[in-house]
Amino acid sequence: MKIAVVGAGAVGAAVTTCLVQQGEAEQIVLIDADTARAHALALARCVLRDEGRVMTVASYNDHFGATLSLTSVVGAAGVRRVLEPPLSQDESQALNESARALREAARSLNR
Repeated sequence: MKIAVVGAGAVGAAVTTCLVQQGEAEQIVLIDADTARAHALALARCVLRDEGRVMTVASYNDHFGATLSLTSVVGAAGVRRVLEPPLSQDESQALNESARALREAARSLNR
């Protein structure tokens, strides 16, 4: 069964949590003007159900030495695998520069 929940506030979150815990729906669509809130609930549902869903989430990436928001497979244990798309040379350089800036910012906070 597919269920749409309008509003990802306190009531929508409670309804979604109950639906997930009871296994009442195969698919839950969250509709909210605040897309970040809807994304957070979708992520929680994915973890609770161990769905192995492809989502863009932030996680620490050993290769870049920084936390980056990349497309990943997410389940109960968190990020199972990061899906790194093929990048052009310019895109790869920009991603490396972003990671370097994040590492430098993290170092400045630890001083």
